[in-house]
Amino acid sequence: QFSLTPRQARFVMAADTQAGDVGDVRIGNVRVAPGVLSKLLFFSIAVLVLPITTYFVGQGVAAEYLLWSSRGASLVGAISAVLMVNVLLAAYVYIAWTEDRTGTEKGKKA
Repeated sequence: QFSLTPRQARFVMAADTQAGDVGDVRIGNVRVAPGVLSKLLFFSIAVLVLPITTYFVGQGVAAEYLLWSSRGASLVGAISAVLMVNVLLAAYVYIAWTEDRTGTEKGKKA
């Protein structure tokens, strides 16, 4: 039969409990994978920067190339910024959904 000394058993138990902790970040009592935090940071910065950039680019394109009035150009910029926010939100939800699904599939296989 296979048997472990008490010291070996403590080592194996410690290794098993720490296997999920490799690279995890603790926020309070919650363990969070670093990939989750990096995605959240990326999308947070993207939601701050891209809609503002899209507004001014859309406004400039409508004013310069389409020769719209400043009011119409502002409307085009605002609509393009709102669309950009929706695209970013949909991308974040899709990535979170597929990440959660792959995590549960790995858990079922183990």
